[in-house]
Amino acid sequence: MSEFKCYVVKGINEHKKDDIRKNVCQDLERYGEFEAKEYCLFHYPDENKNKNEFNTAVKKRINEIDRKIEIFNKLKNKDKKHNLLSKTSYDFRFVCFTSNFTLSDYQEEEIKVNSDFSNAVFLDNASFSNTIFLKKVHFTNAKFHGNASFFQSFFLEEANFENTKFNGDVSFQEAEFCKVSFSGSRFADLADFFNVTFKADTNFASTIFNGEARLTAREYQGKTNFHSAKFDKLAKFDPTIFREKVYFHSAKFNSEVDFYLVQFESGAVFNSTIFNGTVNFKRTCFHKFASFHFSTFSQRTSFDNAGFLAHANFSQVTFEEESITSFYLTHFHNHVSFQDSIFAGYFAFKGMDKQVIFSDKVSLDLQDTRIKKDEKVSFHTVRLLPSWFVNTDSRKFIFTACQWENHTGSKKDIENEIQNLKTRKIPTPYKLLSIACRQLAENAENNRIYEDASNFRKMAFETGWLEKKEKISNWINDLIPENEKLKRRFSGSNDEKDKANPPINSFGIFRRSGDFFIHWLYRITSFYGESWIRALFWFILICPIFALLYYLFGNFEKDSLKGIEEFLAYSLQVMTLQRPEPKPDGLLATLIYSLEIIFTPTQLALLALALRRKFMR
Repeated sequence: MSEFKCYVVKGINEHKKDDIRKNVCQDLERYGEFEAKEYCLFHYPDENKNKNEFNTAVKKRINEIDRKIEIFNKLKNKDKKHNLLSKTSYDFRFVCFTSNFTLSDYQEEEIKVNSDFSNAVFLDNASFSNTIFLKKVHFTNAKFHGNASFFQSFFLEEANFENTKFNGDVSFQEAEFCKVSFSGSRFADLADFFNVTFKADTNFASTIFNGEARLTAREYQGKTNFHSAKFDKLAKFDPTIFREKVYFHSAKFNSEVDFYLVQFESGAVFNSTIFNGTVNFKRTCFHKFASFHFSTFSQRTSFDNAGFLAHANFSQVTFEEESITSFYLTHFHNHVSFQDSIFAGYFAFKGMDKQVIFSDKVSLDLQDTRIKKDEKVSFHTVRLLPSWFVNTDSRKFIFTACQWENHTGSKKDIENEIQNLKTRKIPTPYKLLSIACRQLAENAENNRIYEDASNFRKMAFETGWLEKKEKISNWINDLIPENEKLKRRFSGSNDEKDKANPPINSFGIFRRSGDFFIHWLYRITSFYGESWIRALFWFILICPIFALLYYLFGNFEKDSLKGIEEFLAYSLQVMTLQRPEPKPDGLLATLIYSLEIIFTPTQLALLALALRRKFMR
C-alpha cells in the first residue's frame, strides 16, 4: 500500500489536510511533483496536467457518488436513509480544475446532495449552467481564472460564494437563489445577475465589483445586504424590486449607479455611502423609510419623479462642490430631514403647478445645514412653510414661484407654525420662527417680491407679540398658585414646594411691560408698518379722538372754544402743526396737546412706511 500523502495546498494545517485526503483525494495515487511537493491528480496545481485523465477521474468520482445516492434512496428506513444522504456530498475542495470545465458533461441536471467546491481553482472557463442544486452548495474561497457561467441554474437551498474570486466575466442570468452569500467576493470583470430571483436573504457585504455589475434581478425577496460593497464601474439595478430591507451602508460607488424604476418596499439604508459618479434614482419608489445619513454625493444625482412614501433621512449628507442634485417632481409624503448636511454644489427642488412635491403631511428639516454658496440652493414651484427654515440661513436661497403656506401673519397661521415646531420637538419655537421669518423677508425683499416680504415681516412681529402674550398669561396664571403657597406658609408649612420664589426685579417688570406696550402700539397702529389701511384709519381718527379729549378735559384760556366743531377745527390745526390759539391751560390740556403733536407725525410716518412697502418697485 502506498504511503503517498497529497500535499493538497499551501497554508492549511495538517488536520484539515487529512480530512481532505480522506474525502477528496481518497484512493487517488501520486500524480506528480510540483515545486518539490507531491500531489494527487485532483490537487496538482499545474495547468498543463493531463486533461483527459482529469476528466476521467472526475466522472468516475461523480458516478461513484451517484451510485451511493441511488442505493441510499432505496432504503426503507427513512432515518437511516436521511442520515446516509446527509453525509454524502460532491466534495471537490481545493481541486484544481482543468480548462473549460462544464459540470453537465459529468452530471445530469439535478444534484441531489450537498456540493462543496470550496477553495477550488478553475484554471479557465467553467460552466454550471442549467444545473439544479437541490441541496447546499459551497464555492467559498474558490477561484475562477476564466469566465464562469451559472445561467438558468437553481439553488434550492443555501449557496455560499463567500470570498470567491471571479477573474473573468460571470453570468448568473435567470438563475434562482434561495439563501445566498457573496460576502467578500471579487468580480474582476462583468458580473451579470440579470433576471435573477433571490427568494431569501442575499448577502453582498464587502463584495468588490471591479467590472460592470448588472444586478437587475427580477426581485430580491429577502433582506439584501451590500454593506461596504465596492463598485468601480457601472452598477445597474434597474428595474428591480426589493421586497425586504436593503442595506448599502458604507458602500462605495466609484462610477455611475442606476436605480431607475427600482422599488424599495421595506426600507433602504444608504448610510455612509459614497457616490463618486453620477447617480440615477429617477422614478424610484421608497415605500418605507429611506436613509442616506452621512453619505456623500460628488457628481450629478437625480431623484426626479422619485417617491418617498415614508420618512426620508438625508441628515449629515455632503453634496460636494461638483455635485448637481435634482428633486424634480419628486413626491415626499412624510418627514424629510437634511439636518447638518453640507451643500457645496447645486441643489434644487422643482415642481409644477399641479404636481405636489411636499404633501400636506410633510415637514422639511433644514436645521444647521451648511451652505457653501447659498445661491446654488433653489426651490421652484413647490409648497413651502416658514417653519421649515428655522435654524438655517435662507437669505440667499432662490425661491421661484413658490406656494407659501401659513405666512400671512394671522394668529391662526402662526399657531399652526408653532405647533409644527413643537411637534418636531424644536426648543424656543417663537424665537426661532421669528428669526426664520425675518431672513425669509430679507430674501424676498432682495428679490423684489414685496408682498411676500411684507407677509414674512408681519409674521416675525406677530410671533414676537404672541410670545409676549403667552409669557404674561403664564405670569397671571402663576399668581393663584403663588397665592396658595403664601397661605400655606402662613399656616406653618415648611414643605420645599411651598417655599417662596426669588423676588422679581422691579426694573425688569417695568422694562418688559414697556416692551409689551410699545409692541402693542406698533401693532395696532399699522400692523408693524405693513398695513397702510390700518395706518390710514388711525391717522384719520386722530383728529376726532383728540377733539373729544379737548372737549372733555381741555382747559383753554378764557374758554374760547365752545362747540365740538370748534374743537375739531382746533385738533386739525394741531395735526398740521399750525400752533393754533388759544394755548392749552393746565397740565392735562398741555399733555393732550403734546401727545397729539407726537402722535400725528408718528402715525403719518407709519402710513408712509406702509405705503412704500406696498407700492415700491
